[in-house]
Order: sequence, then structure tokens, then C-alpha cells
Amino acid sequence: MMASRVLTDPSLLRLLLAYQEGLYEDVRDRLADAMYHVRLDDDGRYYHLSNVVEPVSTTRTLFLSLPAYDFRLPLHWTIVESRLRLLTRIAACRPQLFTRDALYCAVASGDMAIVAYLCSLDLAPGRLTEPLLDLAVSHGSIALLDQLVDAGFSRASPRAAALAAELGHKDVLEYLASRSCDVTQAVATAAARGFFDILVSLHACGIRGTSPAVVDGAAMHGHANVVAYLLQNGGYTNSATAWTLAANDGHLRVLQQLHHHDAPHCSSNAMDYAATEGHLEVVMFLHSHRDEGATTDAIDGASANGHLAVVQYLCANRTEGWTHRALDDAAGGGHLEVVGFLLQWEPPAVSQRAVTQAAANGHAIVLRHLLAAPLQGVSATVAAACAAAEHGHLDALQVLYAYRQSGWNSSVWFAAFAHHDVLAFLLTHAPECVDADASLVPKTLSMPVARLLQSAFGHQLQLNLRQDYVGVLAIFPSYPWCETTMREAIRSSNVAMVRYLHEHYHDDVCDSDRLATAASVPGNTDVFLYLLQHCVRATTSEAVWIEAARYSNLAILEALHANQCVGATPAVMDEAARVGAVDVLRFLHTHRREGCSTRAMFDAITYGHWRVVAFLCRFGERGVSNEASCRNMEIAIEAFDPEWTEARLDDVLPLLQKRLAALRPS
Repeated sequence: MMASRVLTDPSLLRLLLAYQEGLYEDVRDRLADAMYHVRLDDDGRYYHLSNVVEPVSTTRTLFLSLPAYDFRLPLHWTIVESRLRLLTRIAACRPQLFTRDALYCAVASGDMAIVAYLCSLDLAPGRLTEPLLDLAVSHGSIALLDQLVDAGFSRASPRAAALAAELGHKDVLEYLASRSCDVTQAVATAAARGFFDILVSLHACGIRGTSPAVVDGAAMHGHANVVAYLLQNGGYTNSATAWTLAANDGHLRVLQQLHHHDAPHCSSNAMDYAATEGHLEVVMFLHSHRDEGATTDAIDGASANGHLAVVQYLCANRTEGWTHRALDDAAGGGHLEVVGFLLQWEPPAVSQRAVTQAAANGHAIVLRHLLAAPLQGVSATVAAACAAAEHGHLDALQVLYAYRQSGWNSSVWFAAFAHHDVLAFLLTHAPECVDADASLVPKTLSMPVARLLQSAFGHQLQLNLRQDYVGVLAIFPSYPWCETTMREAIRSSNVAMVRYLHEHYHDDVCDSDRLATAASVPGNTDVFLYLLQHCVRATTSEAVWIEAARYSNLAILEALHANQCVGATPAVMDEAARVGAVDVLRFLHTHRREGCSTRAMFDAITYGHWRVVAFLCRFGERGVSNEASCRNMEIAIEAFDPEWTEARLDDVLPLLQKRLAALRPS
């Protein structure tokens, strides 16, 4: 009874708990989830392993370091999930995670309740310095803007006004202008977006743009009314961009306004671009009302895109002509009518590229037109045949065969290796190009192709040893498949191939390093377990354990441990630390007794793997003396080079200093 009273005495409890670093269960789970079950890819995106398809979020949304792991991830993750209650509990347990960057995260998410809560805290400075109002304007909420201004965040950059104009938030623009923010960039943005009312409102307040970009933006997006307003009332001018891009996109009414107001800087690019995109009305307008003319690019571009009416109009009304690119690209695009029209002109401008492109894209009828015409320098070449064969265009290859002037070589045969029907045609009609040595062909065989080759060559055939389908191997049971075939099957995680090769060619394909190969492939657990359980040559060693650790293959390490496999050494944990595999590190620490060496902490610091550093600081370096650990950490801190990693040593330095203090004798 007396003991119970002592243990439940409120004053004593307060004294005891004041020195405890306790965690709420939900906070503990969130911290552990971030520590052990989140991956950081090369682009700096955080992935949660239970849903690896979609990232937790990008660092741009989370406002964390890129690409190093940031200890603030659990906090910012909670903010983007709008979990205010969990946020307050994290604040009670881990206040050091809160910086002003958390407020950026909350503002970007638009959660006013969380913004209000964070504004009430005394947040330490973060790494971000851009104005918070810039982030807030995207939500179009005056209340959110007021909330930030009241909290002392009243600064906005010109980008804020530009974004408000981009989104059409007129009230936000007026709010920013009333607070003496620079809203000049909003003029060009509003013009480009066609927000006429915003533009008029800005002009009424005396806010005007100062560059040709205002008219150019309106013109390129087809806002003819805005262009007319600016040229009539705004005193604006334009650049060549207005004419060129309006013509490119077919904005006839914009061009009419530019012409009506005698806008400068029109060039031949306008008609060239309009013709290329097939805008006949624009081409006709420019031809009738402007003097800048065009270049050969007009007909060349129109032909390439199959705009026959434009080509006919230009040929009838302009004198610039065209180059061989017109016919070449029309043929490559399969535009038969354009090809036929251009072939009527003497002498037709064409090159061998027309045949090669038409063959590569399978335009057999176009090929026939080209090869049937008496065109100088155009023929059914081997290069064209290779292009047709490689893409499986049998009908195009047959046309080339009909017009060829000499035999083909083996390059055509090998180009066709992915296409059974093309190979069959070549076997029958072009035997001079057939070659039984296919060992250098990089493509793996399909079943129809494999059957065709087996029927045609039998034992004479030489194949690429890197095949990925069991059925192909079965078609060639006596073929000398070797360790190369097994290695490629393992690397591609093809357990069916591995099983077949082991059962039928064990003596030729299995050697002692197969387990290490399997351990080096992420997610290759099925192949690894099959070899471990069935292949007598597949022995475990230190190399196998290290490869599994190097590639974060936790499931394979678990299998090695469960099967009591030999080979584990401190180097395994060292390797896990070097690559930042904290989940592997935790497994080895919990289930193995080999420990690590000083290399684990040194490499974790060197490469900026702060989760590993935190783990080793918390759970220790088993097998390393306190003296060696202290000396090693001091050397690593002194030698830290930011060129090796984008991580910041300052993020983990307090943790290391605390660890050093705990290890040093008092």
C-alpha cells in the first residue's frame, strides 16, 4: 500500500517524467515508419514501401533536403496529410523537428488550421527564404493571406502577382496591390491567359507592362481581343514572336489585328510556320496582305506534315520553291497524295532518304511510287531493306525486293530477327542474306522465330546465349547453353529459366558464384531461394551476404539467417551502412551477432546516410570499442566533404556530439 502511494505520488511522477524522452504510440509509429520503411530515390522523392508505385511526396511539396534524408520527414509528412492532432503530439515529443520550413509545407498544402497552429509556435529558422505569400496565392484565399500577414509574413515577390494572374485570382491581385506589392509581372501573365477584366483592372490602377512580352503572350495564345486592346489603348509594342507563334498556331484573328494596327517585326517565318502546321487561311492572308513572303521551309514543312492543299496553294502562288526535304519527309510520313503531286514537277527534288524513311515506316505504296518513277539517285538499297526488316514491315520489304538491283547481305537478315514473317520471306526469296551464325544478335528469340530457325538450320545454328524464355531453350535441347545463359536468367529474375537450366544443364551452367549474382538483384528472392535449396554448387559465403546488403535485399538476408547459412561477418553490416540500408542494419543488429567495424559509422557519415548514423548512435556499434568509436567519429567529422553528398553535416552534428559525450569516460 505504501509502495503504491509512493509510485503514484503526483510530485514524484512529475520529477521522474521530467527526465524521460517518452513517445506517444502514434508518434512512435510515425517516426519508425519514416526511419525504416521509407526509401529515398535518386530524384529526391520519398517512397513508402507498402506503396512503392507512388511517392509519399516529392521534396518540393515536403520542403525537405534534396536528395539526402531529412529527419523532419515524419513531421512534414504529417502536415501534408492534414493530421493536426498527430502534429501537436509530435510537437510535444520532438519539438526540435519543427522549423519554419514546416510552415512552408503547411501553406503549400493550404490547411489553415495547421498554418494557424504553426504560426503560434516559436519556430526555428529553416532553409527556405522565399516569401510565404508567394506560396499562399495559389489557393486564392484572402483569409489565408490575412492569416500570414497577421503573423508577420507580409512580404511577397513579383512572382506572387504573376501566379495570381495566371490563376485568374483578381481579388488576390487587388489584395497584393493594396499592400504595395510589385504586381507588374501580372500584366504580361493576364494578357497571355486572356483575362481581359484583370488587364483592364490593372490598367485602371496605373499598372502597366513594360516589354513586348505583353502583346507577344496574348498573340501566341490567340487572344485577339486582348491584342487589339493593347495595341489600341495600351501603347504597347510587340516582337517577331507575336507574328510567328500566332501564325504557327493558326490564330488568324490575331494576325488580322496585328496587321490592322501595323504591328512591326513580321518576317517570312510567319508564313513558313503557318504552312508547316497546315493553316491554309493564314497562309492565304499573309500572301494577300503582307510582303514578307516565305522560304523553301514553307513547302518543305507542309509536305512533311501532309498538308496537300497548302502545298498546292504555295506552288501555284509563290516562287520560293522547295528542297529535297519536301519529298523525303512526305514519303517518310506516308503522305501519298503529296508525294504524287511533287513528283509531277520537273525535275523532282528527292534523295535516297525518301526511300529509307518510307521503308522504315512501312509505307509500301509510297515506296512503289518512288521506285517506279525514273528518279536519279534513288533505289532499293540494303539500308532501306534493313529499315523495313527491323520494323517488321513485310509489305515494304517485298516492294524493295521487287525493285532491288543486286542481292542483299546478312545485315538484312539479322535486322529481321524479331519478325517471323520477314525471316520466312528472306529464307525463301533472298537466301544470299541468310546466316546461321546469330550469336551476335542482341535480341532474344520469340517462339515462332525459334521454331523457324530450328527448322531451317538444326544443329548448325549459333545463338545468342542470353535468352529469356524457357520454350526457346526447349526447342534447342542439345544446344550448349552455359553459365552466361544462367547468369542472365538470374539477373532478369526469371525463376522458370533458372529452374529449367538447373534441371537440364546443371553441370554446364551452375557454379559457386550464382548465389552472389542472385543476391545482387533487388527483389530476386524467388530465384535466390530456388538456388539455395536445390543447387549443390550454390554455396554461401561472405560475398553472398555482402551482395545482399549492398543491394538492400532484406528478404534474402532473412533467408540466409533462417537457413543458418555461413559467411556473415562484420563487413555485412558495414556494407549496409555504406549504402544507407537502415532496414538491413536493423535486421542484422537484432538477429545477428557479428556486429560491425568502425567503417560502418565512418561511411555513414561520409555518404550522408543520417538514418544510419542515428541508428548507430542509438543502438551502438557492436564489436567496436568506445575508444575506437570516438576516434573514428572524430576523424569522420573532420574529414567530411560536402562534395561527396548533398547532406548537411549540421543536421546530424548534435546527435554525434551527444554520442561522443556518452562514450567518453567521465
